Amino acid sequence: MSVASYDRLADVTAAVEAMPRFAEVVAALHRGGNAVVGEVWGSSAALLTAALQRHVPQTVLVVLAHPGDLDRWADDVSAFTAAAPATLPPLTTSSHPVDYLDEALRQRWRVLEALHRTAPPPVVLTTIQALLQPVPSPQTLAKHRLRIAVGDDIDLEAILRWLVDHGMTHRDIVELP
Repeated sequence: MSVASYDRLADVTAAVEAMPRFAEVVAALHRGGNAVVGEVWGSSAALLTAALQRHVPQTVLVVLAHPGDLDRWADDVSAFTAAAPATLPPLTTSSHPVDYLDEALRQRWRVLEALHRTAPPPVVLTTIQALLQPVPSPQTLAKHRLRIAVGDDIDLEAILRWLVDHGMTHRDIVELP
């Protein structure tokens, strides 16, 4: 039995792309269809995802069963690609009013904004739970965004009003981060 030798992880990705059935999967995706690949376990699934994202024009969405798998998958996909995947985590709370300090909420908003850019992330990792949770519309995201760029003249009072209007509490001194 012959075992191939690979010097770099990119060589492994190229080997996957050279497999005969890989071209069929890519062709199905280019036609707007679906593709199901079974019997792919562990890091091999991330390797297949990395190979696919190089051949399809749209974002590859990977839906995982457990939130605890997101970090491992992100690491695995990153090992085979030039760019880290975007991760859309599930919300851990359903607090109202919106808790702008909730890291999962902020991460979800960052991914949603990235998906609306000219060059969206090539891979998005998420969970079934996260997909079942509502997301704000692009208009709502825009309403809750304050863009500040290098070189902008900033009206500090206007920014303070904006922060208070968007759920922050004005304090004269910060006691805890």
